[in-house]
Amino acid sequence: MIRFILILFLFLFVPTVVFAQTGEGAFNNKGNYLDTNFRNILIIKEKVHFGGIINNYMSFENYPKRKMSFTNEFYLGVKTRGNKNWHKQYKFPEIGASLILGNLGNPNELGNVFGIVPNMNIEISRNNKSIFRTIIGIGAGYFNKPFDSISNPYNILIGSHFTNLSFFSLAWDYKLSQNMQLVASANIFHASNGHYQIPNAGMNMPTLNFGIKYYMNNNYEKVDEIANNLYKKKNIFKLNFMFGAGMHEFANTIAPVGTPKWKIYSGTLFASYRKNNIYKYFTGFSAKYYSSFYDFITRTKYYDNNIHLKSTVFTFVGGHEFLFGHFGLSTQMGYNFYTPLTVKRFKANNHVEKISFDKAIEIYTSFDMGLKYYLYETNYWTKSNLFLGITIKTNFFKADFIELSMGFVI
Repeated sequence: MIRFILILFLFLFVPTVVFAQTGEGAFNNKGNYLDTNFRNILIIKEKVHFGGIINNYMSFENYPKRKMSFTNEFYLGVKTRGNKNWHKQYKFPEIGASLILGNLGNPNELGNVFGIVPNMNIEISRNNKSIFRTIIGIGAGYFNKPFDSISNPYNILIGSHFTNLSFFSLAWDYKLSQNMQLVASANIFHASNGHYQIPNAGMNMPTLNFGIKYYMNNNYEKVDEIANNLYKKKNIFKLNFMFGAGMHEFANTIAPVGTPKWKIYSGTLFASYRKNNIYKYFTGFSAKYYSSFYDFITRTKYYDNNIHLKSTVFTFVGGHEFLFGHFGLSTQMGYNFYTPLTVKRFKANNHVEKISFDKAIEIYTSFDMGLKYYLYETNYWTKSNLFLGITIKTNFFKADFIELSMGFVI
C-alpha cells in the first residue's frame, strides 16, 4: 500500500507541475521573464479506445485468449502559449496527463488496467478545420490481475501489479466550434515491468479511438500574434557523464518465476550536440555491470579469471533527445561490442558454433527510452547542468531492466 501511495503521488505530482505552467509572460534568449499578459489554455478531453492485445511471442504456448478491449481515457492539459522559449519551436504543443481505465479482453486472466500517463501533443500540420498531431506518453500502470503461480498461472504478459505504461499516437483533431473539437487517433499501448518480475512478455495493444476535446478559455487563433520568437538559436557541444542502477530477475521472458532480484550498475560517457535549442544528438560508450552474471559465473565456474570484467557488458551508443524546458525525452540505440557471457551461454545452450543473423541482432543490439529532469532549463542554458533520469533498458526489444540515473553535463 505504501508503494502504491508513493507511485500515485509521483504521477499526480508530474501533471501538477505541468499545469502550473499557466501564467503570464515569456522568456527572452537569456531566460529573462518578459511580461506579455497572456495565459495558457486549459484543455479537457474524453476519448474511448477500442482494440486488442497482439501476440508478440508467437512461439509461446497457452498465450492468453482475449477479445476486443475497451479503454477510457480522460485527459487534462494545457495548450502552451509562449511563456517558455521552446513552445514556439514545437508549434505550441499541448501538455498534460491522461487517466487510463480499461479492460484487456480477458477479465479472468488479464483483468483491468488503471494508469496515469503524462504526455505531449506535438502538431504536425494544420488547415482551417483539421490539425494532425503526434502524441508521446510515458507513465505508470496498475494491473489488478498479474501472474500468480496458483490463482492466475496463464497471464504471461504481466508479472507484477505495477508497470511502465506508455503510448504513441497519430491523432486528428477536427474543429467543431471555437471551443470544441472532434478527435480521433491510431495508437499503440505498451506495458512492461522491465524484467523486474517474471513473466514479462509485456502488453502491446494497438487501438483506435474517438472523442471530444474542449478548450476552457480558448483564444488560440491569436497565439502566433502574441508569442514572438524571443530566443536566439544556439548550437553547442557538451560532454556528459551518467551513472545508473536498476534491478531485474536473471531469467527468460516467462520462466523461471520466483528467482532472486539482482542489481545492475551502469556508467555512460558521451558527447552531445544541441541543435536549434530543442534537439540533442549524442554518441559515446556505456558499461553495465550485472551482479546476476557474477553470481552465475562463480557458481558454475564458467570462467576462471577476470570474473568482474566478464560480468560486464560494454556498448557503443548513439541517440536523440527532445528538449522541452526542464525535461528531456531520449531514445538510444546501442551495439554491445563486449558481452562474453551472453554469447557463450547462447552457443552452449543451443549447441552451435556460429550465431545466426537474427539471434546476433538480439544479442548485440539494444534500444533504450528514457525521461530526464534537468536542474536548469535546457533550451537556452549553455553552462553545466545536472539531471535525474529513468530509462527502460532493452536487449533488442526484450526488456532488461528499469534504470534510475543521475548525470552531469559539462
